[in-house]
Amino acid sequence: MSVDNSRLHRIAPWLSTAVFGVALWLVHEELADYELADIRDLVFATPWRTLALAALCTAGSFLVLVSQDWLALRQLGKSLPLPRVALAATASYAISNSAGQALISGGSLRLRFYTAWGLEPDEVASIVVFCTLSYFVGVRSEEHTSELQSPCNLVCRLLLEKK
Repeated sequence: MSVDNSRLHRIAPWLSTAVFGVALWLVHEELADYELADIRDLVFATPWRTLALAALCTAGSFLVLVSQDWLALRQLGKSLPLPRVALAATASYAISNSAGQALISGGSLRLRFYTAWGLEPDEVASIVVFCTLSYFVGVRSEEHTSELQSPCNLVCRLLLEKK
């Protein structure tokens, strides 16, 4: 069963618009119980130092996400302008964290960006693997760091593993 490409190209914008419309409706339904004034009041009731720290942490985490792609490119011996790397990394992580299935959703977006900028598909696959592995190394490192901060939890876990 073959799909006619010209027909697919005519349908794609309408399908994308419909999916976007459904997403907007779902967001509207989820936020229906909240008033904008209530949200504004909660934000203004939050200490400015807390908001500033949250913004700083957010910026720091995006810096780490972009650095993963940048390091993957360096490992491959490739070089792209930092704004392009930042765009590909940020968009890929935003989609994969929202849609799930990070290897597929984020990986396909990276494939789209990086091949348009001259990389080969196997190089993009290496970037995806590098970013995925570095993510899991970071998660495990954070897990172990948090266990060191709470020795009781570490001892309890070790005792339970021995049983």
